[in-house]
Amino acid sequence: MKTYTLQLFNFRSRVIVLALMAMMLNLGAIAQSSYIYIYSPYSGQVTYRNVPMDIFWYSYGADTVNVAYSTDAGANWTGIVSDYTGYSYSWTTPNVLTDQCLLKVSSVSNPSIYGEAFFQIVENPVLTLTSPNGGETWNFGELANVSWTGSNLPYYLYMDYSLDGGATWVNFGSTYSEATGGSADVYVPFISSEEVLLKLYDPYYPEVTYDISDQYFTIYTPPVIIHSPNPGTAFYIGEETYFSWTAINMSLVNMELSTDGGSTWQLIDSNIDANLGYYYWTVQGTPSSNCVIRISDAADPTKFGISGTFSILSAPVITLNTPLGGEIYNTNQPVTISWTYDNPNALYLYLEYSSDNGLTWNYIDFPVHSGTGGTYEWTTPPFESDQYKIRISDYYLPFVTQSSNAFRVLNFPVTPICMVTVDSATNRNVVVWEKPVSPLINQFIVYKESDVADVYTAIATLNYSDFSTFTDTSSNPAVKSYRYKLGFSDDQGNIFPSGPLHQTIHLAINQGVGNTWNLIWTNYLGFNVGSYAIYRGTSPDQMSQIASISSSFASYTDLNAPSGTIYYMIEVTNPNGCAPFKSSDYSSSRSNVATNKALSIAQKQKEIKAVVYPNPVSEKLIIQLKGVQMDEKVSLQLSNMIGKVVYQEEVSYEDNLIIPVSQLQEGIYMLSVISGDKKIARKVVVNHK
Repeated sequence: MKTYTLQLFNFRSRVIVLALMAMMLNLGAIAQSSYIYIYSPYSGQVTYRNVPMDIFWYSYGADTVNVAYSTDAGANWTGIVSDYTGYSYSWTTPNVLTDQCLLKVSSVSNPSIYGEAFFQIVENPVLTLTSPNGGETWNFGELANVSWTGSNLPYYLYMDYSLDGGATWVNFGSTYSEATGGSADVYVPFISSEEVLLKLYDPYYPEVTYDISDQYFTIYTPPVIIHSPNPGTAFYIGEETYFSWTAINMSLVNMELSTDGGSTWQLIDSNIDANLGYYYWTVQGTPSSNCVIRISDAADPTKFGISGTFSILSAPVITLNTPLGGEIYNTNQPVTISWTYDNPNALYLYLEYSSDNGLTWNYIDFPVHSGTGGTYEWTTPPFESDQYKIRISDYYLPFVTQSSNAFRVLNFPVTPICMVTVDSATNRNVVVWEKPVSPLINQFIVYKESDVADVYTAIATLNYSDFSTFTDTSSNPAVKSYRYKLGFSDDQGNIFPSGPLHQTIHLAINQGVGNTWNLIWTNYLGFNVGSYAIYRGTSPDQMSQIASISSSFASYTDLNAPSGTIYYMIEVTNPNGCAPFKSSDYSSSRSNVATNKALSIAQKQKEIKAVVYPNPVSEKLIIQLKGVQMDEKVSLQLSNMIGKVVYQEEVSYEDNLIIPVSQLQEGIYMLSVISGDKKIARKVVVNHK
């Protein structure tokens, strides 16, 4: 049977309220003349023998009344009080059993003015408390059973307990009852005594219907009641949780942890304020599913309480994979943050960044976690620092966290390639760029795409003071197209991201119907190309433009090709131009020269007649040209075997042109001399011995 808690109020007051409500409903029907209205007892009320009854009435025009009762429906009347001027009277019911009781209040001056109320007197109830009736033990925090038997019992009973042999009572519950008895489960109150009595009674007629335990029973409340941790809960190592308790008559308490169900104990803290009632604890210990907490009186360890069993779990591990630290990123640059996490139940993570080595942190986002890891695209802030860090945490388990080592965010210059073209002197690809003005750049790094897409390999390193061109001696433009990128490093050896790629034009031809030729080429990538210029000639040095087509296309058919040996070339113009150094200028990028006849380098070139000596050379390389007009411009260039330009100059023709080589490292170099449409290419050996 369930337990109910109701507010207590005097039975007689309750009757008055009910009667007043009935009276108010009926007043409108009573004529405005003398009358008497009884509202207690109310009509049909049931009461017992020899019990107090409060009589209440309202009179109009009859101030002095007589009060009487009848047990035989009005055949005979017995006076209760005469010549009474009040409006209420306390009376004890007669010792009879009847269902024909009448109560009458009448005017003394005019007996025809009266009020009557019908009620019953029934057999008094008998109540016997069967449990607890002496010797039982109730434990605080548990449910205990109260049971009773009887006859003619009311519908509603109250329960009180006493700790002083019945001198004073404390109400702690109420319950419904059957006429012959019943039972109810009640929560044991927060008391501790071995001399407890229970009283069960009718709240309306407590003088008639009640019973008390025959002997004392015990209510046991532990010296320390631990409210949390709750049984069955689980905590991760490193998680902050709290314990709460109620300690009886204690000043200081000690707190201990057991991970083996209470066999052994380890101290968490001592001399804790007992009245505080709570303690925050960062979970420590060995992972176990058999953990309990003991809180004991610091002055008397025999007084203690033990919690329910809970679990300690190994903390999940979140691992930040990128960035790890040491990286260098540009400001306002997308950066991929990646991680793994071994907690599949996690819902949200918390991403932060710091620009002051972790002293302060700034919010990034709450990425949703799924699976065993994830990535997030973060854009670096617009301000520089070499003390950036990334931190990732579990939003609901913030103690599960990891931060990266410091990395740098700098506003470093972009190093785009200006263009890549084919050097007519060497028939090799030449990478051309303009030098950004930045103290951060110490060396430029030239990258070339490998045989795997988007995988680039560094092929050259040039000092900032070197010429900003590079000849890729390993390239063969007649075979395929190439892709290049340009990056740089600082004076600490830190390598910065490379700029955008540039892709060369590779031209291939095949014969169509008759003497027509089909040209197919790869698009130039790296700057905006509006159109392709198509060149044709009878030699590599004597070609003229025959057509221009939109960059939307990469093929062309020459329907008017002359007979014999033909040479073709594709050219695109850089709309912004390119001036890597003051004495030279690059305005267009050219493809390889494709021909319908395989020719040697010597046949493709219109060579200058020249004498180059000494070779090997140690100090000065002397060049004597023939067939060159006096004061004609001559371009001189020396490149090492990886294509790095080590000397470049444009001079006016003299009988003897001199290139100083004493400061060059020993090795093989490529000499390129160009004058107008004539050129030579020679290998030169530098040997200082």
